Amino acid sequence: MLTLLQSQPKIKPSMPLLWIKAFQNALLQGDSKKIIVAGVKYINASRPTKDKADAEQAQGRMDLINCIQMFMARLTPKEFMQLFPIKKDYDGDRWGCKDYFYTMERIREMDQDKPIGGELELFNFLWDYWNWEIDEFLVESFSSMDALMHSKGKEGPMDMLMDGMGMTPYYMKKDPVTGTEFMINGDTGKSVSIKKAVPRYLKLIES
Repeated sequence: MLTLLQSQPKIKPSMPLLWIKAFQNALLQGDSKKIIVAGVKYINASRPTKDKADAEQAQGRMDLINCIQMFMARLTPKEFMQLFPIKKDYDGDRWGCKDYFYTMERIREMDQDKPIGGELELFNFLWDYWNWEIDEFLVESFSSMDALMHSKGKEGPMDMLMDGMGMTPYYMKKDPVTGTEFMINGDTGKSVSIKKAVPRYLKLIES
């Protein structure tokens, strides 16, 4: 007699949870390189939503980023390249953006066997570095600083950058009751609804 067994749906692991555990284990082991890799992956995987951000959460996230950067600054350029290989793109000069050659040119100006240095030296190093994970980490660092400054009623670095470029900032919000998403104009405070595209297989019927 055959018995029909129903397979249980696989539960996808929470990547932020996996990486924060790896980060905590690396701290206990005192392994600075594992701390950096797990920390960067956690920050990139755990983007907080704007509507859930608060002062305590923003401060905790910023403290974690500062901790990761402290360990990064102790690495030599050679060690950093081993953890985060430079992306093999070679046409940056054509498009006016970073590429492998640009990053290597900046790194050759440094002592390969000395730590990257202090806060300013690390920022310049990361800014010139061509690696998607590092670029994402930089964006998250700026966003976290913005969130922390906003929680204190102040402008963040991204706000100042956009002001200097004459750009209007927009912030995404979500109605906690209906779940409807909308954008807030940072200059006027007016809200704009977000209209999502209707899938091709659905047909709109006018009431």
